[in-house]
This record gives sequence, C-alpha cells and structure tokens, in this order.
Amino acid sequence: MCDSAQTTWLYGHSLLAMDAASRTMGSGCLVTVRTTSGGRFVTVGYLVAAHDEDRAVEIIKRNIARTADEVVAVSRVSEELLDVLGVPPGNFVRADGQPPETVIEA
Repeated sequence: MCDSAQTTWLYGHSLLAMDAASRTMGSGCLVTVRTTSGGRFVTVGYLVAAHDEDRAVEIIKRNIARTADEVVAVSRVSEELLDVLGVPPGNFVRADGQPPETVIEA
C-alpha cells in the first residue's frame, strides 16, 4: 500500500487513483468520416469499441464509409463511455446519436 504522505490529492481524489483510471482510457476510438453530401463536405464521428486504431478505422470503412471517404481515428474513448452507450466490442455508434446511415446536410 502507498504511504499517504506520498499521495497527492486533487479535488478530493488521489492522483494515484486518477492515474489508475487513465490507464483504462483508450478502450475504443473516435473515428471520423469525411464525405460529400449535396456537393459539400460533411464530417461524421463514430465511437468504435476497438482497442486498436487501425481495427477501428477498418470497422468503419467496412460498414459505413464509401471508397472516396476520408476515415481517420482522431481520439481514444473510455471503456466507461462505451459501456454507458451500450457499444459491445467490435461495434460502433454515431457520436451524435443518429442512426449510422443518416446523412447530415451541411
């Protein structure tokens, strides 16, 4: 156990606890798809339950993106967020809560 004299506290939480929580971050990815809609570029974000960024991009390319679309993993997302949204491993949801096939008009 850690000596309490060595523990730093921030807003009522030990930094050691926050460090442990940060190690669990990154259980999924935020992946964006840049596509054209009505002659304009539209970017849509997807939360993908895949640890590996390349796998997350491949899931979106295989299921959502068209050949000409730009698909990029831009960030990590926590396991907690994916759990709250009910996204099982290997699956995804749109970041804005819309059905995956919905096109947002710019």
